[in-house]
Amino acid sequence: MKERPILYQAWGVRAIRNMKAGVWPAEAIDPALPIKPMTRRTRDLDEVNERPDDWRFEGWSSLKEGVALFGDMAADKPTQIEIKCPYGTEGDGLWVRETWAEHEFLKGNTNHI
Repeated sequence: MKERPILYQAWGVRAIRNMKAGVWPAEAIDPALPIKPMTRRTRDLDEVNERPDDWRFEGWSSLKEGVALFGDMAADKPTQIEIKCPYGTEGDGLWVRETWAEHEFLKGNTNHI
């Protein structure tokens, strides 16, 4: 088992903590926030992203570690694709890591180092 960090900004960490505490809805995401797409995490998902409602997670591959199997429910014949999980394998621990900087550094004062 490996442990991997998932990097979040402060608003994302607060939303996750609210969900765990049973507060719903989680903190609304401000559309003005500078959010960039996570293309590194969506490799091999082009086909699925074109028609996301037509695909179903069918389980993990018994032959390849960390590979998920997805079935196309709208296809004329049974269609299955394999996608390697970017977060590791089943059972790996994921932990939230918040981005941060010291207050003085944000104001431009770097003399405190």
